[in-house]
Amino acid sequence: MGADRRPHEGGSPLEAVLRWMAAGVTRWPRAVVGCAVTLAVLAVLVTTFQLGFKTSRLDLLNPRSAYNQRWLAYLDEFGEDDDVLVVVDGPSATEVTAAIDDLGDRLARESNLFFDLLYRPDFAEARSKGLHYLPLKTLVRIERRLAEIEPVLTGQRQGLGPRPCCKPQSNERSPPRRRLRPATRARRSKSLRSTTLPSMN
Repeated sequence: MGADRRPHEGGSPLEAVLRWMAAGVTRWPRAVVGCAVTLAVLAVLVTTFQLGFKTSRLDLLNPRSAYNQRWLAYLDEFGEDDDVLVVVDGPSATEVTAAIDDLGDRLARESNLFFDLLYRPDFAEARSKGLHYLPLKTLVRIERRLAEIEPVLTGQRQGLGPRPCCKPQSNERSPPRRRLRPATRARRSKSLRSTTLPSMN
């Protein structure tokens, strides 16, 4: 008998476990087959109802990272639709405009694949977002004004009170009027009496 077929004299730690398993299988063959069939049925059920495939690129990122958290918040706010940006280059503006119009019309016919196309400037919808272009000071003034008229908008007029329509008078006193002495009064009255009106004839 060659050395390669000679049994090893020193058994490994796993040898006793394998012997015990072999003895149990040969002693209770029906129980072993029943356990195997039960496990196979459970595996089929789990595969059918639980196993799935993840095809999103987000599954490749760490869900606890700050970048992924911001991106998930963005998806919750604006949805999972992807944006497609098409750049058209041409020798002249006329040809570029014609190419954009042709491409936009073709994509508009594919409504099951593309929606919310923006290839022609429509400023009518931009008016509703005009507040985005106002400076911060103007927005603050608008917010304060809305807070002031909120009782009128909500129908609660109890909080409204009279407001002054004129500026309050200053505390500065007008200079006192100068009083005339009796002698000065007599001279002025005498001069008035001596004045004669022109004749009406």
